[in-house]
Amino acid sequence: MPVLRIARRSALAAALNALFASCAMAQFAAQMLPDAGRTMRELDRAGPALQLAPKQVPDILLEPERAAGTSSGNARLAVQAFRISGATHFAADELNGLLTPWNRRELSIAELQEVSARITRHYREHGYPVARAYLPAQEIRDGTVDIAVLEGRIGAVELHNTARIGDERMALLVRQAQAGDPVHGPSLERGLLLLNDTPGVGAARAALRPGASVGLSDLVVTVEPGRFAAGSVDIDNYGNRYSGAYRAGGTLVLNSPLGIGDQFTARVQGSNERLLYGRLAYRVPVGTSGLALGAAWSASSYRLGKEFADLDANGDARIASLFATYPLVRSRSFNLNAVVSVEDKDLQDRIGVLPEVIGTVDKTAQLISAGLTGDGLWRASGGRYNFSIAYTSGRLDIQSPLARIEDEFTLQTRGHYDKLTYAAGAQLPLGGAWSAWSFYAAFSGQWAGRNLDSSEKFALGGPDGVRAYPQGEAPADEGALATVELRRALAPAGYGQMQVAGFIDGGAAKLHRDPFGTGENRRRLAAAGFAFQWAAPGEVLVKASIGWKLGSEAATSEPDRGARAWLQAVKYF
Repeated sequence: MPVLRIARRSALAAALNALFASCAMAQFAAQMLPDAGRTMRELDRAGPALQLAPKQVPDILLEPERAAGTSSGNARLAVQAFRISGATHFAADELNGLLTPWNRRELSIAELQEVSARITRHYREHGYPVARAYLPAQEIRDGTVDIAVLEGRIGAVELHNTARIGDERMALLVRQAQAGDPVHGPSLERGLLLLNDTPGVGAARAALRPGASVGLSDLVVTVEPGRFAAGSVDIDNYGNRYSGAYRAGGTLVLNSPLGIGDQFTARVQGSNERLLYGRLAYRVPVGTSGLALGAAWSASSYRLGKEFADLDANGDARIASLFATYPLVRSRSFNLNAVVSVEDKDLQDRIGVLPEVIGTVDKTAQLISAGLTGDGLWRASGGRYNFSIAYTSGRLDIQSPLARIEDEFTLQTRGHYDKLTYAAGAQLPLGGAWSAWSFYAAFSGQWAGRNLDSSEKFALGGPDGVRAYPQGEAPADEGALATVELRRALAPAGYGQMQVAGFIDGGAAKLHRDPFGTGENRRRLAAAGFAFQWAAPGEVLVKASIGWKLGSEAATSEPDRGARAWLQAVKYF
């Protein structure tokens, strides 16, 4: 019996080799047919973001300015120097340096008030919105003029909370600003923005009013409730031809279900072939600094169709992860977040037509990733930018014996690996007579320390890459993408904003960090085309684009075409 089994396996292996030698299977091998890792990667990459109606950026309402006293007298005083009292946030030498132009001069009372106003302006420019310098009652001797500074400190702190978050939790967040603390604009702004970011909060406002004594300002914080449940349904043609190009999905978000500023997210998606995907995630704030911890679980299953339906190729993927996020900087003009995550992946692929030869290719991976994400505003031009960078270190294990042997003699992906991913983008309004126009540019890329599994590849093609090529075209260990767009905003039609754009996309990739064999190991893709977007935040999003190939590089992951069109429609609720 063992001899017969070995003979049977040898015969099947010979048949498999013959099959791979055929045109269809040669194409299959060259294309790196969709598997569990690639399918999960594309699902995570191409899913629509949940865009709720934007929250109003919170303002800090300041107490009315007290009118400064003025003098119409013509008396002038011989001033030799200034003596500043009450200043703790700036060194005396720094403040006196601001007053050098007025030293050793004869000054009127109005000019002396200008001197105190210069110190007040210095405080305001450095984020102390209620600080004030003034001339106290004094008898000037030896030409030395006293200037007193009221830097401003918080008196009482009041909270008016109607959000779906307990008063105790809200009090902890608001308590970052305590009685006696300096009234420092950036610190108050950070706390207020973090409060506004909390799931379950619709709007947060703060006001400063005169306190019980001179130099104190009471802080009054008002928190309004946000939506408990939000979600979306979406359709697109962003999928792969063989696992289903046409897809439909839905997302549900529950804000603060436990009343502590936590958030639960669920997403499901399916395709016109037999692709199914689901993801559950939960995050909870920790402390009052903006730190959040979370966990997520996702799973997908696929079965290839079209030209490869007879192979009965199918597979599954499951990913469990823990993550932490922390806002290093939170302000109106610049934000910087740190993100750390750990993941455990279980990937399975099967070729049903030859189960006794290939069997199940079972792979597992454990990885840790750390990175930064940020965005900012160019105040002078009104432009915006964003960026991200992340380093990943992991270990891949191929548990199926035959697949492990094949890997050892070819690409050697098993074992420790690492990679670095990065991305940046910016949009700049042209202004003037071109105020409806803007210029957009973005790039992204990946570096790898060794050959990578399909789940860690960087692809050039698709709606977020070179748009004349299929989703997932040119999966590579290392590569870079760039796009430039000239955008024009259209007049609103009813509601929402419309935009058209012309674009050029380009990308280059090294398919394998350390190539095996003599096949082509580099790809260069380019495209040009037009795009359209209609967006009503919290209501609807429609994105469409068409890209034409530049150059003669043919698609290999799907039948080649000269142009490709992409469409995504999302309805929010």
